Amino acid sequence: MKSSEVVNNKTIAEAPIFSTGRPEVFLDMDGVVADFFGEYAKMAKAENYRTIPGELRGPVLDKMIGSDFFYRLPKFPTADKLVDMLTKTFGHYNICSSPLRGDHENSDQMKRAWIKENLNPQPKRIVITPNKPQMAPAVQEDGTPNILIDDRNTNITQWEQAGGLGIKYQADEDGLDVVVNGIKRAFEVLRGQRKHEPQDIVSKDYGGDTIATNDKQDVAEGSENNRISFQVQKGKNKFATTLSIGNNPVGVYQYDADTGRSIAEVYPEFKGKGLGKLLVLHAIYTAAQLGLDFQEDESRTSEYDNVLDSLSSHGYVVDDDGYWYVTGEGEQYLQQSMKQGVAEGLTESTLSDHEDELREFVKWTCDKLKIKEPPRIEFQDSKDSEPQTKTAHFDPTDKIIWIYTGNRNLADIMRSVAHELTHRKQDEKGQVNQEQNYPGSPIEQQADAVAGYLMKLYLDKKPGSLE
Repeated sequence: MKSSEVVNNKTIAEAPIFSTGRPEVFLDMDGVVADFFGEYAKMAKAENYRTIPGELRGPVLDKMIGSDFFYRLPKFPTADKLVDMLTKTFGHYNICSSPLRGDHENSDQMKRAWIKENLNPQPKRIVITPNKPQMAPAVQEDGTPNILIDDRNTNITQWEQAGGLGIKYQADEDGLDVVVNGIKRAFEVLRGQRKHEPQDIVSKDYGGDTIATNDKQDVAEGSENNRISFQVQKGKNKFATTLSIGNNPVGVYQYDADTGRSIAEVYPEFKGKGLGKLLVLHAIYTAAQLGLDFQEDESRTSEYDNVLDSLSSHGYVVDDDGYWYVTGEGEQYLQQSMKQGVAEGLTESTLSDHEDELREFVKWTCDKLKIKEPPRIEFQDSKDSEPQTKTAHFDPTDKIIWIYTGNRNLADIMRSVAHELTHRKQDEKGQVNQEQNYPGSPIEQQADAVAGYLMKLYLDKKPGSLE
């Protein structure tokens, strides 16, 4: 389909006049411009992604963690035409893609590297998030709906329910005419020529839930009696989520976004096991997934306050002027709890289990980078001081690297080590100062790239080290 496809006697390259503000268009990466599903099937040794057995999806996904999988994805032949079409239509485009569950930091870096190398022109914004409707967002502050082009049914449904305009498109199955027709619909809504009736696509997603953290994915391994799962019932601006262990309901959470009222209950026989924390965390996460603001309940109990304080002190949630959001660490904690079938004990440091491996990796990385004076590295499983807002930090004054290990897999920790040791090497070259050290700065980009390269070399050297 040519980008000059006619839309209401005009080409879509012509900027339309909308009754609302001008929309932003967000383009998904996996399945839309990058062939995730083809490579996913190859890793699973399956004919295509639809035939991958359910029991293999988790193990295959785990092989992607800490690797350069997303950087190596082939580009769809239609990707350049799609980008060109959107650029001509909207003046620019944005990327909104989901991170790999359990590997947010690494997959974020690999995706950004892929985008930099494969897309021209470059997107105006890159948003890597499991919560697309809120973080992209689906609706601008003035009420103008934004457009999302995505291959995953649930993403489109959530985007539309949040007020945005979605276009369901998968490059290996659909032609660009699907995008053209979707833009036609969006333009009609934006011009006031058509009522926005949110799409609710309920057909099955094949493999899409392997990307972002999802309640249905890997909820438990081992005994079914220890399985942790959630069942969500949705209403208008409200929801209820039930927490179960095995087949036994153990607690329920109800939230009404219109009133900000919350009702949380863990049944008496299950109290004292950390399940309340897990229930509240999942409720905050669910609210974001549904495009609802999660407000503080002014009538909350002291017990409920203690749960929020605990989640906040562990870095699982953040308070933004009375609105709560789940962090990347919180999503990992939630995912690991569901996978392992336990709610407590997940704050243990990974260091104790992998001390020898990490010590070897530090030495190997220092040798590769030819660091003259290796810094002191502090591993810690909690964040209890002001500078510790991220997962890792290098202090060029004291020559100390701090690494957070709680609720992180070994690959994530090793990547942070490689990143911060790269900063130490930059420091030895006199390249580190306050003016240059900011997100997206040249030294940060270099540290990201070097860390990814070192991880690849190390995994090639020791392919079984992360198993």
